[in-house]
Amino acid sequence: MNFISVGPIDEIFAISLLTIAGFTGGKLARFLKLPAITGNILAGILIGPYGLRLLSSQAITIGLKPIASFALAFVSFSIATHIDMREIRVTRGRVVFTGVADVLVSSATVAFALYLATGSVTISLLLGVISGATAPATTLAVVKESKAKGPLTRLLLPHVAINNLACVALFGFVFAGIKGLQKGDSSLFDALFHIAVLSSLISIAIGLATGVALKSLFRRLDRESPLLPMMLVSLLFVSGLSTFLHVSPLLSAMTLGFLIHNYLEQKEAVDKAFKTLEPIIYTAFFTLAGAHLKLSLLPSVGTAGAVYILSRFAGKWLGTFLSGLACGAPTVFRNLAGLALLPQAGIALGLIILIQEEPCCAAYSPTITAIIVTAVAVHEIIGPVLTGLALKIAEESGRDLHPVMGFLVPEGIFLNLEAAEKWEAIRLLVRRLSRIHGLSPKQETALLASVMEREKSMTTGIGHGLAIPHGVLEGSGPIMGVMGISRQGIDFDAIDNQKVFIVLLTAVHGDQLASHLEVLMKISRKFSHEGLVQKLRGIESADAAYKILYDLE
Repeated sequence: MNFISVGPIDEIFAISLLTIAGFTGGKLARFLKLPAITGNILAGILIGPYGLRLLSSQAITIGLKPIASFALAFVSFSIATHIDMREIRVTRGRVVFTGVADVLVSSATVAFALYLATGSVTISLLLGVISGATAPATTLAVVKESKAKGPLTRLLLPHVAINNLACVALFGFVFAGIKGLQKGDSSLFDALFHIAVLSSLISIAIGLATGVALKSLFRRLDRESPLLPMMLVSLLFVSGLSTFLHVSPLLSAMTLGFLIHNYLEQKEAVDKAFKTLEPIIYTAFFTLAGAHLKLSLLPSVGTAGAVYILSRFAGKWLGTFLSGLACGAPTVFRNLAGLALLPQAGIALGLIILIQEEPCCAAYSPTITAIIVTAVAVHEIIGPVLTGLALKIAEESGRDLHPVMGFLVPEGIFLNLEAAEKWEAIRLLVRRLSRIHGLSPKQETALLASVMEREKSMTTGIGHGLAIPHGVLEGSGPIMGVMGISRQGIDFDAIDNQKVFIVLLTAVHGDQLASHLEVLMKISRKFSHEGLVQKLRGIESADAAYKILYDLE
C-alpha cells in the first residue's frame, strides 16, 4: 500500500515526511559509520516515487518545487559564508586561485573524456561542470571527525567553499548558454557569451543589491531586532526574483552569503541564527534530492559512468597540483588535496534538479541523472575514506589545537623581531596582526592605543623570556593573536628583570574578556616549560615554530 493509492498528500505533510525520513536515515547512517548525508539520500530514495512511493513524482517536482528552490538557495548561501576575506588575505589569495583552477581543470578533463565516450556536447558540458563540485558538508564532517589541523586542513575548507562558488557560477553560465542554444533562438556564441554572461551579471547584481540594502538597514536597527526572519525574507527575495527573471538563484544567494559574512557587522549573530536552521534545511534538501533519484537507471550508466568517475579523480588531482604549484601552496596541499576532494553530493544533486526541471534538457536528463546518481553513491562511500586517508598521510589527523592556541596561524609567527625596545615591538606586532586579520585603520589605531594603555599600567613581561601584551576591540568576534621571536632579546621591564625573547600579542573583543583571561593563564603555564623559549629562539621557519607548539599541545 502507498499514499498515492489513498490520494495526493498535502505539501506540509510531505515536508514533515521528508524531514522525519531524512533524520532517521541520517542517524542510521552515522550508526553504520557513514556520512549522515548518505542516509538522507537513501531515505529519500526509499520514500520517493521510485521507492515505496510515499511521495509521488508530481509531489516532488511540482508541489515541493518551492521548497527545493529555497533549500538549494539556503545551501548556496551557507557555502558562501565559508569564504572569509581574512582567510584569503592570510593565504595571499591562494584559496581563490586553487579553488577556481580546480573547477576549471576538472570540468575540462571530464567534459573532454565524456565527449570521447558519448559524442554529445551537451551531456559532456553539463557533466563536466557538475564534476567540479565537492561536497562541503562531507569534507567538513571528515575534518571534524579526524580532529585534523595543519597546512592541508587550513587550505582545504576555504578551497571547497571557493570551489563550489566557482562551480555554481560556471554552471549558471554554461546552463544559460545551453538553454539558449537548445531553444534555437541564438547562435553558439550568443548563447554562451551574451545570454550566459548577462544572466550571471544579473544574478550577482541581485545578491549584491540585496546585501547592500541589508547592511544599510541593519545600521539603523538595535541589537534586539529579529535578524533571522529578516535574513530568511532576504533569501526568499533573491531566490524568487532570480527565478522570476530566469537567472541563477544559486549565484544570487551565494553573492548575498559572501557579502553578509564579510561586510555585515552583525555577521556573528546571523551565523548563529542560521545554524539553528541548518540541520532541518540540509536534511530536507538532501532527502528531497534522493527522492528525485531513479535507481533503475543505474544499469544504463555503463562506460560513461566509469569515465566520469575516473576522469573526475584525474581532473581533481591535476587541478589542485598544477594550481598549488603555480601559486606556491604548501607541498602537502598540492600532493594530497586531489585525494581529499572526491566527496560529491549536495550541489551536484541540486544541479541535477535544475536540469530535470528544464524542458529543453528532457532528452539528456535521464543519462545525466543516472551518471551523477552512480557517481554520488561511489563518491559518498569512498570519498570520506580517501579524505581521511589524505589527512593521515599529511600527519594532520588528531592535531587540532586546543582553543588556547587555536588563534595563532603560521603567518602570524614573526621571525627575527628586530625591535630596540618594547614599544617598537608592540607597534610592529599590532601592524602584523592588523594585516593578517584584515583590521581597518581605525581598528588598528584603537587596538594599538588599548595595548599601549594596558602596558603602561603594568608590564606584561611575565618572566621566563615571555611577554603577552594584549588589547581590547569593540564589538564581537574571536580572539586573535600574533607571536614575535627576538633573537637578541628585548627589554620589556619583565618582572624577573630578564630580557624577553617571545612576544605573544593578543587582541580580544569585548564579549570575550572572560575567556581571554583564562587563555592568558594557560599560555603562561605552557611557556613555563623548561627550554621552550630557547627552542623557539633557534627556530628557522614559522612552520617549524608552529609544529613545536602543536607538539606542546
